[in-house]
Amino acid sequence: MDTNAVHDLANAQMAMKVPRKDAVNPFHKNKYATLNSCMAAIKPALNQNNFAIVQCGGKDEFGHYVETKFVHTSGKEFVSKIYLELEKAGMQAIGSAITYAKRYGLLGLSGMEPDENPDDDDANKATVLHGGHNKEAATPSAPRHGTNGQAPGLNEPPLNPHNLNQWDLWLEEQKHKLQHMTELWQLRKWEETSLAERQKLKAEKPSILAVLGTAFNQNRERLNNGVR
Repeated sequence: MDTNAVHDLANAQMAMKVPRKDAVNPFHKNKYATLNSCMAAIKPALNQNNFAIVQCGGKDEFGHYVETKFVHTSGKEFVSKIYLELEKAGMQAIGSAITYAKRYGLLGLSGMEPDENPDDDDANKATVLHGGHNKEAATPSAPRHGTNGQAPGLNEPPLNPHNLNQWDLWLEEQKHKLQHMTELWQLRKWEETSLAERQKLKAEKPSILAVLGTAFNQNRERLNNGVR
């Protein structure tokens, strides 16, 4: 191992600034650090200690990814690889996934985390990194996982309303589950398990189905934008 490269990386880490949370997640209203904020806090210290940052895409047997490299003038490289997961096609979705991968590749490789402002609580940290919700995270008794340790709602049978008075309660329960999902495959699983209820809604209460569809699309966009 190149000891000079390790020495310079240690010096760079000591000189790095803490990335500032400069944007707000429109769905959960928590703050997070954008890619620009992470670059501004990390890149100067690396450059001053003989490192260049290289971020490029690639594909292997596991799928598409973004690779982040800290390349030392000696030729030594420190590498992080973040794989992309897309729910929908289109350059906007791809661009969002790439930005997410760049941001977390940079943070992970540098060993840095965004600052915690006074108005940020543990729930906001969970929202950014793990898809938590501020009110739920602040309540110790609130369940965080489903029956098999998965995200809430994936193994739990959907509510079976017997009359229209229960649809509003069912809607709130489903919106709550959607907000707590942290991976796109969980949204796809939810589509399968809620199909019967959504078909009944189409015939009996289309207005509630429209609200549910909006909630689904918002959370899909949240995950496509890399906000967990």
